[in-house]
Amino acid sequence: MSGKGDVVAAVDFGSYAIRVLIGRRTPEGMFLITGYGQALSKECVHFGAIQNIQAAAKAFRKALDAARAMAGERIVSVYCGIQGDTVKSNLFEGKVQVENGLVKPEHLIQARKNAELGSVASGSRSIGCIVSEEWLLDNMPVMNPLNMRGNVLTGRLRYTQLSAFLENNLRQCIENEGLTVADFVFTPLAAAYGCLLPEDKKSGAAVVNLGATCSGIVVYQNGKVIEAGAYKWGCGDIINDVASVLRISFAEATELVMDYGINLDLYADENTPSSQASPSANDVTIKLSHTVTGAPTTIKKSVLDEIVFLRANELTDQICGTLNEKRLLYALPRGLVITGGGANINNLDRIIYLKSGVETRIGTPLGFQEIPDAIDAPEWTAVTGILTYGFAHRQATGGAPETANSLWAAIWHFIKEYIA
Repeated sequence: MSGKGDVVAAVDFGSYAIRVLIGRRTPEGMFLITGYGQALSKECVHFGAIQNIQAAAKAFRKALDAARAMAGERIVSVYCGIQGDTVKSNLFEGKVQVENGLVKPEHLIQARKNAELGSVASGSRSIGCIVSEEWLLDNMPVMNPLNMRGNVLTGRLRYTQLSAFLENNLRQCIENEGLTVADFVFTPLAAAYGCLLPEDKKSGAAVVNLGATCSGIVVYQNGKVIEAGAYKWGCGDIINDVASVLRISFAEATELVMDYGINLDLYADENTPSSQASPSANDVTIKLSHTVTGAPTTIKKSVLDEIVFLRANELTDQICGTLNEKRLLYALPRGLVITGGGANINNLDRIIYLKSGVETRIGTPLGFQEIPDAIDAPEWTAVTGILTYGFAHRQATGGAPETANSLWAAIWHFIKEYIA
């Protein structure tokens, strides 16, 4: 689907799957998704880090090839999500004196550089995020300070500390395919960017991006990001418990969890789970296909329900506890939004609501003229946000030739790679 406009590509290296999106912004300003592809990670990515570079590169290539074949676009760079419990995201402040009293692009650039100086940590590199910037001109909040008059410009900017280990191996996977990294973006921020409405950000909402081994939480209030973090827990813990107790494969455990979900009958009321819940009179028998030698080949559904419920209950406690510890759980008029593969577990949103008392919904991709049915799902929200971020970053940086996917970009990439 080649045509005129600005082309951006995005990748999300998840513990369950690696997903690639290609999109185009038309001259009229509309955003289109032109290609997508995914490949199972098969444990080559864990806690946001590459575990097997050859397997990760192979999976990335498969997802990339599918997306490129569908889009019919020339791609030389890609925006890449980063996540992991070792990845930290914090707010830093940078100030700059405004000469002649008129804010120009170079003042924003200098303010960003000054803020970045305070964010530098040993063994890591600071990655900025233009979609979470706050600006003040002479201590007055402004949405866009460009061409406004004032004396001192202050930027409150969010920087993510990306370890050299994470960056180098993600970059190698991408560069092995002849591509460059246009920029990195903190995946929890991308998930929020990919599904929240302006009203959500203004009134107050939290996005919980539930991955297999790692999850992220982002909270917006008054249009600003006030919390962004990654944590070493995820929906994969539920699947691991099912596989361990029933002695079946991870693939079959995943199917069971997704097919049957969470049994709400195990809740006695909104806050207290029933530890003595009796099996239903209609309890069914489930046949297992991939058990180890000597393990039962059938189970009662009530057994599966109990395993799933116990771990889902713990996962919900971790979500609520994290928000409550920061005194944010009850400051969310627009509620909780869950994204990522874990959001597909039936009734997980209801369990979170019952435990927290906060309205909870599933977040799917927003911001494009049309979302293909195959990716209109919560597991695609983060990479959709990365893609949207790519368009915003391209516009803010003026579409630098080394990151733009165009004929000039291909020439520029060739010069840098083989001549310079």
